Amino acid sequence: MNTKRAQGLTLVELLVGMGILALLLVAVSSFFTSTSDGAVQVNTRAELQQDVLNVEQLLASRIKEAWYIYTPNRGQINLGTGQLRQNPLSGTGVWNLDTVTGTVDGGHMLAMILPPENAALNCTADTKGCFRFYAYYPVKRSVWVAGTASDGANNPGAGPNDANTWVLVELRANYLTGLSAVLPPQPLPGESRPLASTKPGAANFNYVPAISLPAAAPPNTGSANLLADNIAPMTASEPMFTFIQEPVANNVHSAVSTQEIVLRIAAVQQAKGRVIRLPAANSFYELRSFPGNLGRR
Repeated sequence: MNTKRAQGLTLVELLVGMGILALLLVAVSSFFTSTSDGAVQVNTRAELQQDVLNVEQLLASRIKEAWYIYTPNRGQINLGTGQLRQNPLSGTGVWNLDTVTGTVDGGHMLAMILPPENAALNCTADTKGCFRFYAYYPVKRSVWVAGTASDGANNPGAGPNDANTWVLVELRANYLTGLSAVLPPQPLPGESRPLASTKPGAANFNYVPAISLPAAAPPNTGSANLLADNIAPMTASEPMFTFIQEPVANNVHSAVSTQEIVLRIAAVQQAKGRVIRLPAANSFYELRSFPGNLGRR
C-alpha cells in the first residue's frame, strides 16, 4: 500500500522565510522612521523661521515707537545682577553697545525709552503715564534655564546644546518718577539744522531747549521675560544690533543721530539628532529699522 508523505516546510525554509520577513519589516520601519524624522525637521525649520521673523518685526516696531534709543557713544549699560541679565560673553550684567572699536561684547544689546502710553495720565498714579525702559539682549540658554522656575512660562526646558545656544530676552521697567530730559526729535531731511555752539558742554550743538540725556542706568524695577528661544550666538564682527549714525559733520547731536538700526538674528536647534541652523551656516536674517521719531534718511 502506498502512503503519501506529509507536505510541509523544512527548518531551513522556515528560517529563510523568517529572515526575509525580518528584512522587510526593518525596511518598512526605517522608511517610516526616516519619513517621521524628516517631517519633524521640516516643522522645526518652519517654526524657527517664523519665530525669528516675528521677533524682528516686533523689534522694528519698538524702534519706530522709541522716544530715545541708547547710542554707542553712551558706553556701558549695567542691568544689574542675576542670571536673567547676564551677558553670555562677559558673564556679568554689564553691556557695551555697538562700537567702532569692536569690543568683544559690543552690539548685542538694544536699549531704548518708549514714551508714555497716555501722556495725560500721572505716572505715579497709572503706569500708562510712565516713560518705559526696554532692553533686548541675549542670555546663554543654559544660564537662563537654570535661573528660571522649572514650571514657569519663562523656562523653555533644558535642551541638548544649551551651552552653545542663546535666548533673546526683553527687559521692561517703568520710570516711576518720570524723566526730566528734553529730547527734541532729529530734524527731518531738508529741514534746517541747529547751528554750532561754543558753549561748554554743549557738544558743539545748539539745541533749544538744550538736550538732557537720560541716565545710562535703567530703573531698578522691571522684569526680564523670554522673547525668543534657540538663538544662534553672534560675534563682535557680526553683532545682533548695529547702529548707523549720521556723520558728525552734519551737525546733529549724538543723542539723536541714529539713522537706522540693523537687526541680525539666526536660529539654531537640534531635531532628531540633526543640528538645524537658519537661514544657513554662518548667515543670519537681517532687517533694517528706521526710528520713526528721528526721521528716515
